[in-house]
Amino acid sequence: MYRIRNRMLGLLMVLAFPILASAYTIVLRDGRRLEVPDNFSVSSSTMTYEVSADIQVTLQLATINIAATEKANGEASGALLKRAAAVVGPTQSRTINHSTGRVVTNADLERFKLAREVGDRVYEQRRKELGLPSLEESRQEILKVGERAQTQLLANRAQGDEAETYWRNRASALRSNLAATNARIGFVQARLNELPLNYGFGGVVSGAPFRVDTMNQSFGVVDQLARGAVLQPNFNRRQFRQPTFSARVGFGNGNMGRVGINPARPGFGRRNLSNRFPFGGAVALPYDSYDSSLERATLLTELDQLLAQRAGLQAGWRELEDEARRSGAYPGWLR
Repeated sequence: MYRIRNRMLGLLMVLAFPILASAYTIVLRDGRRLEVPDNFSVSSSTMTYEVSADIQVTLQLATINIAATEKANGEASGALLKRAAAVVGPTQSRTINHSTGRVVTNADLERFKLAREVGDRVYEQRRKELGLPSLEESRQEILKVGERAQTQLLANRAQGDEAETYWRNRASALRSNLAATNARIGFVQARLNELPLNYGFGGVVSGAPFRVDTMNQSFGVVDQLARGAVLQPNFNRRQFRQPTFSARVGFGNGNMGRVGINPARPGFGRRNLSNRFPFGGAVALPYDSYDSSLERATLLTELDQLLAQRAGLQAGWRELEDEARRSGAYPGWLR
C-alpha cells in the first residue's frame, strides 16, 4: 500500500511539472492577460487550447494583440502564426495511429480520467496562485469580449453608412446646383443669339419737311406716306381727281395752316411725292418698331451673374473633394 501511494505521488508530480512549465501568456487587445497551456493550436482566424481533456476554449485572433503576446513570451515576430502549420503534422499522425485499429479499453479511460482530474486540480491551484479567473469566469469573459467586438463592428458599420449618406447628399446638392446653373447659362446664350441686331430701317428726309403754298394760303403740306396727328379731317372728292385729306392747324401767331395728304390739283392722277423748290417733303420708310437693346442688356447682366455663380460652385466642388479626402471618405461617395 505504501509503495502504491508513493507511485501515485510520483505520477502526479510528473504530470504536474509539464503543465506548470508549459504555460503560455495571451495578451488581449484590451490589455488583459490569459495564461493558457502551451499545447494550443492556431488557425488563420482562431486560437484553440485545451482546459481539460473534454473542454476546449477558442479565441478569435482579432481579439488578441499578437505583437504583445509574442513579446510577453519572448518569441520572435510572426512566431505565433507559424504554429498554424506546426500543428498539422501531429494531428495527421494521430489520425493515422487511430486508423491502425487501436482499441481503447476501460482501463485506458480510467487513466485518462485520472490524468484529467489531476490536471484540473493542478490548474485550479495554479490559477489561485496567479490570481487568474476561474474557468467559468474565463468563458463568460470570452463571450463578453466577442459581444463587445460584435457591437463595435456594428457601430463602425453604422457610422460608415451615416458618413456615406452625408457626403453623397452634399455632393448631390452641389452637382444639382451646378447643372441648373449650366442649363440657365445655355438658355441665356441661346436667347442672346436669337435677338436681332439694332440696325433698323432708316428714312430719307429732305432739307425741309414742309412747303409754303402762297396760292392756297396753306402751310406745311405733308405727302401721303408721312405720319402725324390729324385735326378736323375733311375728305373732298372731285371729278377726275384723287381723294384728298386735309386738316387745319393753329400756330402760335394766330395764323391758320392746312396740312394735306395727297392734295388735289387740276388734271388726272395724283401728284408726285416731290415738292417745290427749295422745300422738300418728309418721306418715311419702314423701320424696326421693336428695340431689343434693353432686353439684351438685361440678358448680358444675368449672364455675367450666372458665370460668376458657376465659378463659385466649381470652387465649392473642389473644396468638397479636399474636405472629403481629409476626412477619409471614399472617392466613390462623391459620384
